[in-house]
Amino acid sequence: MTRRLLRSALAVAALGALAACNPFAGPAAGSRLFTENCAGCHADTGRGGPGGPDLTGIAARDGGFPQRAVLDRLDGYARGLMTHVDSEDMPDMSHLMTGRLMHVDLGPGASRMIPERVVALTSYLESIQR
Repeated sequence: MTRRLLRSALAVAALGALAACNPFAGPAAGSRLFTENCAGCHADTGRGGPGGPDLTGIAARDGGFPQRAVLDRLDGYARGLMTHVDSEDMPDMSHLMTGRLMHVDLGPGASRMIPERVVALTSYLESIQR
């Protein structure tokens, strides 16, 4: 296993452990958030819809679930920081930045406080990977 895959696996395990300890940041809470905020574009299953790509193949495309990249993306969208061409159709997600914060380990020497809702949504996305 390459170092990148090992770090990715450890980060996913850490996210899973955090989510397991906090029911507000686990896949069930993330599923509700996904239904409320994402299913309109990505479909109820996350396999893509009229306005958004398939989210169930993220891990397959990246050789493992890229927890940090997904957290960064959701966090960036929520804070209006995404300016890439592919983000133009993404709706305002700033409401995900409200509520409690969680300390999330992002790998060797990296961690930050992330809103519980963003962690929950990331946990759910990790759970629907095929």
